[in-house]
Amino acid sequence: MKKNILYVGLSAMLLTMAGCDSAIDLYPLDNPSAEIFYTNETEIQGGVNACYAFVGEAGNGYLNYEYSWDALTDVMFIRGGGFPTNVLLGSTDYKEGFFRTLWLKMYQGVSRCNLILEKIDANAASLNEAKVKQMKGELLFLRAFYYIRLTDMFGDVVYLDKSVNTISEGEGVKRISRADVVKLIYADLDKSAELLNGSSVKQLGRATRGAALAYKSRVALTNGDWALAAAAAKTVIDSKEYALYPSYGQLFTENGVLSSSK
Repeated sequence: MKKNILYVGLSAMLLTMAGCDSAIDLYPLDNPSAEIFYTNETEIQGGVNACYAFVGEAGNGYLNYEYSWDALTDVMFIRGGGFPTNVLLGSTDYKEGFFRTLWLKMYQGVSRCNLILEKIDANAASLNEAKVKQMKGELLFLRAFYYIRLTDMFGDVVYLDKSVNTISEGEGVKRISRADVVKLIYADLDKSAELLNGSSVKQLGRATRGAALAYKSRVALTNGDWALAAAAAKTVIDSKEYALYPSYGQLFTENGVLSSSK
């Protein structure tokens, strides 16, 4: 009798699992899911913060974007082996882990920015208007930043301005020319500068109008758009919000970085 009851119980459980997706198709229980998260200002702000995660490219050693690319020239002596030494010796190729890591991290950053931009639009009615401008301005700057890194290293790249959610959407993705991506970078930086104009947020590390315009000037210089570079740089200078730091040597110390950011 006990065995029969056990068999009946197991059969009922299996039938329940087979007939109802809700018993097995659960959202992750150990971390947030994009389907049910990012529905209020606190959650979305957390998503914005997470979009900064790849700016420093942690783990790439001498080639962190905030460090000097002099590490790839004879100006700097590299002890030991690794990617910088291979570059100096002319023995590097596409199999170097640095290139794959850079590609993946930059697109992770792009993907996060696109997702949170979509979440902001979906929940705009319940968000503070000034907060929406601030968050969008930061996200557009960050998306542009990641594409700057990609075009600087790879030239023609895949450009995504929305989330890719299915295999068929991914299969339709193709590279476009660097020149076209640069135009889209300019557009993101222009919109970022517009949204962040007059922002009262003064937090070290967050994107600002000045940063957006300065990076536009930098991208323009890299791509030979001289007039555009000059115009963007002049806008930053004419704002009177920035000045050259008085001590070049101290600028690279902790105190210099903190004081120059105020």
